[in-house]
Amino acid sequence: MALANQGRCHSVEVWQEDELIGGLYGVEVGSVFCGESMVSLKTNASKTALWFFAYTL
Repeated sequence: MALANQGRCHSVEVWQEDELIGGLYGVEVGSVFCGESMVSLKTNASKTALWFFAYTL
């Protein structure tokens, strides 16, 4: 909970209409993001989440 309270936990969800199809989550450590897990229920959905996360940094 401490990491979340410090704003160091991040997640990205990928939705197709009203269906969750992928995403990722991880922890920020200093200037480094450590991805803990990625999930794809549709092809390349987790890659889309990673691209979006990197783009918005």
